[in-house]
Amino acid sequence: MVRELLDQVEHAIDRGDYFLALFGTLSLPSICGALESQDGEDRDGRYANWFDTWVGQKYHGSFTGDQCYYFRCAMLHQGRATHPKLGYDRVLFLEPAFATKAGLVLHDNVLNGALNLDVGIFCRDVVEAVKAWLVSAERTPNYQRNFERAFKRYGNGFPPFIVGVPVITSGGPVTLSAPKAGAALPAMPRPGFNLHLSLSAQVLANASARAPDKDPMTEVSRVVRSFCEPYFRSWIEILQRGETRLQDAESGTEVIVKRDDVRPAMILTFGPREKAPDWLKEFRLASDLIVPMERAFQFTTAIDKKLGRPDRWGTVNEMVSKIAEVSFSEVPSP
Repeated sequence: MVRELLDQVEHAIDRGDYFLALFGTLSLPSICGALESQDGEDRDGRYANWFDTWVGQKYHGSFTGDQCYYFRCAMLHQGRATHPKLGYDRVLFLEPAFATKAGLVLHDNVLNGALNLDVGIFCRDVVEAVKAWLVSAERTPNYQRNFERAFKRYGNGFPPFIVGVPVITSGGPVTLSAPKAGAALPAMPRPGFNLHLSLSAQVLANASARAPDKDPMTEVSRVVRSFCEPYFRSWIEILQRGETRLQDAESGTEVIVKRDDVRPAMILTFGPREKAPDWLKEFRLASDLIVPMERAFQFTTAIDKKLGRPDRWGTVNEMVSKIAEVSFSEVPSP
């Protein structure tokens, strides 16, 4: 996470996105101070201590860790370059485009009571300090323990919330906060998710007879997974190449599907005060099926539209119900 943030700050400097570069830079001592601490928190002067240790020597006392901390608080919380404890009237930066054109470098100066910095130099000073700090910090137990809970990319999702697609979030164990008095108890993470399906008693009996654990949803999940996973792989191909080619089983026609062709999936849900009709019953499917099911619905609907025929189904629920009806319409052989 830290290296990715450093890369993005440097890219922002190179692109001239100085507001983003400055905001990212001012957050770095907070993150580094927390990562190297015993409790993983940014407190007790850790921001200022980190800045003084790794950056302060470049400013020879004109801009200390405490002053940078107050500047950071003013910028990130109020969008201001002034603070009562800053020790200067304000921090000011010469417009970078003008400075470059005029061949001027104005940095680490006090002008009429204001601290003048070059935004590019300041940001790179902090970035280079973080890179030097990482060389030793990454090997420490505190850093390694705190990094497990840090904000980072998870290429295959973060269960039980999202699975099968890349997400970025904080690591660490999943916990749910206690509900407020009188509030409904939040749904606890469980291996699976609820879906309302229209399945006949005979289909359920046939599916149950085929399932090794005699649970019909085991077999429904298996056939749905078999149907949906090729479409999920096609979605990955779209992300990589911009399009995918699919063979329509019904007509034998090859169809090109692009990202703009894949419209949102529709899942039938019911609120806590709503009652599902009797012909729809709630079942529990494997949690890693939800994204492949959505992709299968999106792709099959896109194919129907491109071939000029009616949609096969109206919702993901209907798609799963029909797949199960076809798969388990016959009684299994003894």
